[in-house]
Amino acid sequence: MAGLAVLMRFHKNEIRPMGGERSHSEAPFYSTLTAEPYYPFGKNGSVMHRGCAKTYPLTGNDLTFENQNPLFGIRACSNVFSGAVYDLQGDRFNPPLKRLTDDMLNEWYFNHYDSEGEMPFSHDIADPFSYPYIKYHYAGTDLPKPKQYLANVLANYVKMIYNLILNLKKGK
Repeated sequence: MAGLAVLMRFHKNEIRPMGGERSHSEAPFYSTLTAEPYYPFGKNGSVMHRGCAKTYPLTGNDLTFENQNPLFGIRACSNVFSGAVYDLQGDRFNPPLKRLTDDMLNEWYFNHYDSEGEMPFSHDIADPFSYPYIKYHYAGTDLPKPKQYLANVLANYVKMIYNLILNLKKGK
């Protein structure tokens, strides 16, 4: 259970229904990841997932709309976003809305990180209309090493061989 407590502090599903009761604490949930091909890291649908969720019903003042589009503010670099008025300050980021395609998802899942320290996009969004709506799964261990990481490993290997050859020449 200690592992779940750590997870619940790191990643939480914030559920915003039109009505209902606000939960006062995070609630754990257990499910399986969506099977391939709908989620590339779900294998045959038997990968267990545990997470946590908290419910915050909309009160009527939670979202701001502009031209029938909800506005969101990015609260943190880890992609936490909010529709709260106090988070809608600062520079405007206005990306075009595009249809979410399989090609775009494949790009997010498999080419979203360039170095070992970056975090890949790992969200299972295959069933966004059923609880728990989104499932976060760290996919870094399921993905091939990033190209930059492999290039660094190769460069270090070449340096090691070069130094070995130099040392062998000095020894003769």
